[in-house]
Amino acid sequence: MKKALKIAVLAAALLVLAVVLAVVVFGERIQRYEVRQTAERLCDGRPAPPACLAQLAERFDGCYPALQRKEVDGQGFAACLGVEVKLPGPAKVQTGCLGKDLKVRIELFAGQETEGPDLVSMPFDGRRVYLAALPAVDTSAVVRVDLEKEPDMPAALKIALTPAGREAVATLTGANVGRFIGIVVDGRLATFPKVMGRVEADHLSLALAGKTTIADFCKPDT
Repeated sequence: MKKALKIAVLAAALLVLAVVLAVVVFGERIQRYEVRQTAERLCDGRPAPPACLAQLAERFDGCYPALQRKEVDGQGFAACLGVEVKLPGPAKVQTGCLGKDLKVRIELFAGQETEGPDLVSMPFDGRRVYLAALPAVDTSAVVRVDLEKEPDMPAALKIALTPAGREAVATLTGANVGRFIGIVVDGRLATFPKVMGRVEADHLSLALAGKTTIADFCKPDT
């Protein structure tokens, strides 16, 4: 009886071990499959996608273990596959100025796409939108601004906020989820984003169109 019990326990243990090994192997196969699928997308838009995919298939088994062991990063893995990947270089930041040295007004308003009482109409992107008469956040909430430019991307104005400004932005966005806010620079509506959720951040980023320098926003010699 004891011998039969021992055999049963051993069989159960072996079954558990087999299941664990199957899960581990299956999980590794899923991960490998997902990496393979992602790698194949590197061939999209290349002059000869079939040749690229054939080369990738030939090299994948030799390159994947190093990625799995974290001996190379994504760019190194792509290089091993023979598929060049150009990553964006570091953003170039133009030194900005403190909020007190701004020569423009930066204001945030609650907004909507339809007319309403006590709302101000403003042009934006070929249409009219409507903003609250008074800003919820103004330049007094700005600690400093810097201009950031990434390769092949529009310039962005990085706006650092005071603690009071951070709270004001959080209140404004929290009260307007699903609606819009307008960011106005010197009386011009620069952007009119839809609010997807309450924003609690020390900085705001404002994408800018055209050729822009920090001199467009800051007083000289600041």
